[in-house]
Amino acid sequence: MRKRLLAIIATVAMVMAMVPSMVFADTATTYFVSPAGNDVTGTGSEEKPFATIQRGIYEANEGDTVFVKEGQYNAFTPAGSTYAANSSRNQGLVINKGITLKAENKNTIIYNYIDSSVTTSFPGFDGRNTVIIAKSNGATIDGFTIYPTYSNVNLGSSMTEITGTAVNQLLQKETLYVYYNQLIYPIAVYNGGGQIDNLTIKNCVLGDSTLSENLWGSSIYLAGSYMKGSYHIDGNTCYGGIAIAGSAGGEQMADSSIINNHLYSEIALNGTRNNGWDTMSVTALPDIAGNTFHKSTSNNFGLETTYDVLIRNCDLNTSNLYTENQLKAISENNYLGEELTGLEIQFTAIDNSDKSYDADGISGSKYVFLHVSKPTIVEYDIIYGKNSTWDCSEDGLTITGNGDFDKFVGVKVDGAFIDGNNYTVKSGSTIVTLKASYLNTLSSGTHTLEIAWTDGATNTTFTIPKNVKSESSPNTGDNSMAPFAVAGLALAAMAAVVATRRRTN
Repeated sequence: MRKRLLAIIATVAMVMAMVPSMVFADTATTYFVSPAGNDVTGTGSEEKPFATIQRGIYEANEGDTVFVKEGQYNAFTPAGSTYAANSSRNQGLVINKGITLKAENKNTIIYNYIDSSVTTSFPGFDGRNTVIIAKSNGATIDGFTIYPTYSNVNLGSSMTEITGTAVNQLLQKETLYVYYNQLIYPIAVYNGGGQIDNLTIKNCVLGDSTLSENLWGSSIYLAGSYMKGSYHIDGNTCYGGIAIAGSAGGEQMADSSIINNHLYSEIALNGTRNNGWDTMSVTALPDIAGNTFHKSTSNNFGLETTYDVLIRNCDLNTSNLYTENQLKAISENNYLGEELTGLEIQFTAIDNSDKSYDADGISGSKYVFLHVSKPTIVEYDIIYGKNSTWDCSEDGLTITGNGDFDKFVGVKVDGAFIDGNNYTVKSGSTIVTLKASYLNTLSSGTHTLEIAWTDGATNTTFTIPKNVKSESSPNTGDNSMAPFAVAGLALAAMAAVVATRRRTN
């Protein structure tokens, strides 16, 4: 009886242990959105999808996924819309929950088009940006192509007429207007009533590659007064910059990262400036690694000889800025695109904290930059063996340049790099000795020689004299007739043998 009771108790305990996992098993729901869907009759299932992304977000709960089928989606949500995050305002697409917004592929396009038939007024911040991240914890945006904001008419004095862009083609409108320098971003954060934690933006194409970046702003803008948790920007292609502003980098964000992206403009970490509104520092700088920086049309911020700015960091407090060594370490963990091959990465620090703030320049703060520039070419000299003649000795020919041995790259003869086995090189400036075995392969006459270092080069000539020994001695001269001579001697010997036999017979 006791054994039976113990067995019953054990069974009940096992069942009770299983109940939580049975009740609280993965209950996350996936809602579907499709251009062929319907916001009224759709249920969000794959068979009956919604038509707009905002409708899917409206229906989703924390931890859910909104899966968006391939197609083109206008993010603009007019005031009064049933499923708007804030029905009193014109807004872009607002994500205000800890959900995953997942695209079917890169042909899943989100744009923000404001038609004058809906509004003729200049929209607020959350209406002039395509995707707005509001109060949420754990929101993820994955795999979309997202364009900035356009209108069919000039809604404000700062709009610029544009033609021939990807969105012109997308909307089949010859002329559109884009906001200039008005905080226009494909993705931005907005307070919306609370803080934003643990944001992930990955595998997206952000911005319009056919539109000059200075016409619409950054690809991603994270405002520190709203960001209170970590952010991860991973595997995107950004045709505008990534802007991390004012306190988006407090100690609670110490594990934030910007990794493995293709970037066509700079990463800007904007701390305090004397402009009246940038009053917070970026105190926990993100991990920046594995990114490839490409040629861009972005501002070079007046830095002389600068080709492109990679990272821009400003703050009135120097202790909140990257050090030169930190930026050097970052440069070693990121890459330059092929179109930047041959350029060098440089560090520059500028103190403009005493200057009035100018939104289009670098003023009102202290700045450090990591940027690429055309390398400074040093003109080195030949300090031994200039215009020399080889004396045919087995010691070879020694020529010395005054460049740093640690920067030595190689040796060119007659315009082409030669194999390192053909010479020796040692320090003492840079001492190059061409081996006799190599010199013997060169034709007589004058040859050019260049010694190359990472930051410059120098060149001279050297002469291979006519080899008197080879021209007078059959042992080292032209032996091309030797086989015929041997054959002739053999024939002569055979003839002599035949003649002798005839005489004998």
